Amino acid sequence: MKRPLIVENARGRLAAATGVLFFALVMLAPEPNLGIETPSAEAVKQFYLSNQQSFRASFLLTGLAYAFFLCFLAILRTELQNAEGGDGRLSGLAVGAGFLIAGFHVLGVTLWAAPALDLTADRDSAQVGAWALFGNASQDALVEVASFWRGVLLAAVAVVVLRYGALPRWLGWIAGALAFGSLIGPIGFLESPIEPVMVGLGFGSHIAFYFWVLLASIVLTVRLGRASAPEPLSPQFDSAGVKATS
Repeated sequence: MKRPLIVENARGRLAAATGVLFFALVMLAPEPNLGIETPSAEAVKQFYLSNQQSFRASFLLTGLAYAFFLCFLAILRTELQNAEGGDGRLSGLAVGAGFLIAGFHVLGVTLWAAPALDLTADRDSAQVGAWALFGNASQDALVEVASFWRGVLLAAVAVVVLRYGALPRWLGWIAGALAFGSLIGPIGFLESPIEPVMVGLGFGSHIAFYFWVLLASIVLTVRLGRASAPEPLSPQFDSAGVKATS
């Protein structure tokens, strides 16, 4: 009777470990940078041609990474909902925000990499430059929108962890700090004396989020592994109280 439970917990461990795969793939995804503020259309075209494989790899790795992220999110929701109880509103909010984060990031990378995906040498330079300008601007905007929803996800997780104990409290405190940075950071584009601080908060929380997922994934994998460990067998006694021997 215990075998189905052990198999189920083993699957849970594998699903929880998808957060580690998400982290690894995001870190491996290349991000080619032209490094010129006002390049010519021909320079943009040659940049995309010379880095075509890098753009394709980034597109594929990012899509795969966020597929693993959604798997991790499903396990995280189960843990949050079990701790929260009731209708699990905060758990549902966290999952909904996670889906939006994945969607915005994948769409942003797609638009950013699109000019290089099927680029040929005879393509018009002005057209490539226009697509590149649109793709980069779109990705920047989508990353800012995703930053808000990342803050919502982390804030919801922090409340459930700190109030109900779904995960270790230190993960909850880290989630709360990153939620603050994610929600405040996007206003860094406004001109103000503290603009560099806002930009730093936004960028720092963006990178630290990947490490938070890595840590949460490891914690969940270890927790589910302990749950699946077989219980020690208790000695069997007969009706006379004599220990049975095999």
